[in-house]
Amino acid sequence: MINCFTCLRISTPFAIGPTNVYLFRGDVPTLIDTGPDWPPARRALCDALAKEGLAPGDIGRVLITHGHSDHSGLAGWFHGLGAKVYIHPDEAAKLSGIPLFTYREEFLRKMGTAPQALDSFRQVGENNFNGYLSEFLPLREGQHIDLGRFRLTVLAVPGHCGGHVAFLQKDQALLFGGDTLLQHVSPNPLPELHLQPGGRTKSLAAYLTTLDRLEKLSLAAVYPGHGKTVLQPGQRISAVREQHRDRLGKMLALVGNGSTPYDVATRLYRLLTGWDVYLAVAEACAHLDWLTDRGWLTETQNDPAASTMFTPTGKEWTGEIQG
Repeated sequence: MINCFTCLRISTPFAIGPTNVYLFRGDVPTLIDTGPDWPPARRALCDALAKEGLAPGDIGRVLITHGHSDHSGLAGWFHGLGAKVYIHPDEAAKLSGIPLFTYREEFLRKMGTAPQALDSFRQVGENNFNGYLSEFLPLREGQHIDLGRFRLTVLAVPGHCGGHVAFLQKDQALLFGGDTLLQHVSPNPLPELHLQPGGRTKSLAAYLTTLDRLEKLSLAAVYPGHGKTVLQPGQRISAVREQHRDRLGKMLALVGNGSTPYDVATRLYRLLTGWDVYLAVAEACAHLDWLTDRGWLTETQNDPAASTMFTPTGKEWTGEIQG
């Protein structure tokens, strides 16, 4: 199995660094993820394929883990060259031209983000590396994808985003995990507005459930969307879970007598600018939602124009995050 694919490291304009794109030959040359719709990334991918004796038009199938631009931005380009693109429908929506920037700006306003921070986010937030995907084939939990001599099974792994999927090779317990489990950083559980009309997804709860599921698989290795292969997935899952346990306790303490997610984010990270405004506020919101749903906080919004506030209930923090 390991000799059946090649990892292509494709440059991105983001702090996370290059995206790992996995090339499978088989009967139909197949990619897992693509990199962003960004000229340097497209050139890097063309060069990497050429080293493998392939042109972009030789790719017959593209499997997308999730609809963030660093993983899916070139999906529409490959579709235009004749490849079949497989993606979860909730993630395909992000490549359909919906106003993601508008959703994110609306989210930041509701989370109490200061005007100067909104202005800073707005300067970079409208950069669009998503491309456009007009047609796709839907991925669903349990679906099998045959790639020549081996088979991948689709796993739903929500948390980092609502429609995130991973691809499991059962015989050797290998997972192509996108951003679900990374060796060098814990994925941000991003609440999403476009999947929850009038509200937002409870992303941290979904992510912790995903970690529990992956732990039960006793994986031998995870091939991630960024960085090095995770060779001890069980240990890494435990470490990420502990990071979230620690972060929950810190954020509960930072709420004080009542705070917005932006207040908590700035107390944790100090100066926030550009894209980090969204990432930090989203992370704070995800953790505060988890604490609210389990009785440590209450959420209030007195009128539609007011910021969302979280207030402690007085329940003692136990550090328990299972279940």
